Amino acid sequence: MKKSNMADVARLAGVSTATVSHVINHSRFVSDEVTQKVEDAIRRLNYIPNQMARNLKTGRNHTVLFIVPDIANSFFSTAIEAVENVLMTAGYRLIITNTKEDFTRESAHLQKSGNGIMDGLLLASTAEHWEQVVPLLPADLPTVLVDRVFPHTDNGISVDSENALKQAVKMLAAKGHTRIGFISGILRLSSTKERLTAYKQAMSECGLPVENGFIQIGDSMHGSAPQCCEKLLTLGCTAIIVSNGVMASDVAYYCLQQHEQRVAIVGYVDSPLQGRMNPYFASIFLPTEELGRLAGEEILRLMTDASAAPQSIRLPARLEMPSM
Repeated sequence: MKKSNMADVARLAGVSTATVSHVINHSRFVSDEVTQKVEDAIRRLNYIPNQMARNLKTGRNHTVLFIVPDIANSFFSTAIEAVENVLMTAGYRLIITNTKEDFTRESAHLQKSGNGIMDGLLLASTAEHWEQVVPLLPADLPTVLVDRVFPHTDNGISVDSENALKQAVKMLAAKGHTRIGFISGILRLSSTKERLTAYKQAMSECGLPVENGFIQIGDSMHGSAPQCCEKLLTLGCTAIIVSNGVMASDVAYYCLQQHEQRVAIVGYVDSPLQGRMNPYFASIFLPTEELGRLAGEEILRLMTDASAAPQSIRLPARLEMPSM
C-alpha cells in the first residue's frame, strides 16, 4: 500500500501543500475551518509527517528536556504531566531526567543538553548557587527554572509559601501548641531556605522559643522524616510542620503507626490525591498543576521568540484546615 504524503493530504483537503505544512508546524495562522479540513484529511489518510524533514526545515527538533530532582515526588510528577500537556498540544515532546538531588548527576545532564537535540530546557536544580549552574548551560538554549529559583536571575516559575507557613504556626499557637517542631528539607534549596526562615520568624512573632533540636533536617525524599519525627516527639513537641509533601506523607504514616502519639501535623500537599489521603491538622496546598502549565507556556514563549526575555512568576500557596 502506498504511503500517504503531504501532497495527498493537500489534495484531499482542497488546499496547498504550504497550508498543510503551516497546520502541521504551527508556522503561520490558518483559519479554524481550514485547519479542521487538513486535520480530517490527515486522519483519513493516516498521514505521519516526516519528523526528520520537519527538523531540517525548521531548525528544531521539537523536544524539551525537564531535569527534575526526584521523579517519585508527586510534586514533580504532577508538574511533569501539566508541562507535557502544554507541550504536546504545541507539537513538542518532553524528555525527563532524574538527578535524585545529586548535583553531579545534574551537571552531567546539563552538559548533554547542549547536544543540539533539545530546543528548550526546564530545570528544577539541586544546586545551591546560580553560579554553579551557569557554566553548564548551553549558550542560546532557552531555559526556565521550575520551583527552585536563585536570587537576581529574573527567571523561573515558583511557589511562595511563606505566608501560608506563617499562618500555620500562628494557628497552632492559637490552639495552645507551644512546642512546635520543624522538619526541613535539604538546606541548600531555595524552597527550603524560604520555609525555614518563615518558621523561625513566625515562632518569634508568637513569642515561642525554637529550642535546640526543634529543627530537624531531612533529605527532601522518602525515608528520612520518620527519624526526624521521633526526635521531635522525644523533645515533647506536640505539633510538627513538615516542609515538603513526600516527607509529610512519611510523618503522617509514622504517627498513625504510633497510636500513643498525639501530634498535630502541618503538611505540604503536592497533588489533589495526596490531599485526600492525608488529613493533617492543616495542609499547605501547592498550585503544582498551575506551576507546570505556566512552565510549559513559558518555555514555549522563549523557544518561539528569540527576542523574548525570561520572566519570574511566583504563585501563592494556600493554607487549609480539614473540616471536622
